[in-house]
Amino acid sequence: MQVAALGDVVFSVSANTVNTLNSVRWEHEARYSEQDRHLKDPMVEFIGMKNDKISFELFFSKYLGVDPIQEYVKLLNIERAGKAVPFVLGNKAFGYYRWVITSTKMVMQTYDRRGDVTSAKVSVSLLAYPRR
Repeated sequence: MQVAALGDVVFSVSANTVNTLNSVRWEHEARYSEQDRHLKDPMVEFIGMKNDKISFELFFSKYLGVDPIQEYVKLLNIERAGKAVPFVLGNKAFGYYRWVITSTKMVMQTYDRRGDVTSAKVSVSLLAYPRR
């Protein structure tokens, strides 16, 4: 069963695999400008919104049917290509258009006897990519 998708990268749960995301954070932030005034407090002016941000964590484990390196490389390819992709969680598409990956971080946790990574935690940060 599909839990989420980031472009072609699908996060799902089945009898053989567990590949889901955790700690999804969606951030919104306003932009303000301050104009100095002589002998008065600065004047504050709302000038719009910054692009939304989404971040989440992933746990990849060969013991749960997911190759950590393969899954991480899929995310890296999207990031390195600068590709704007949709982000869907459940049956809801987030944002007004698409998202770009601004950073990925992987902490390799366990290894097999050959030194291959068997489990890893991955952090992903997205930035809203507006329609032109």
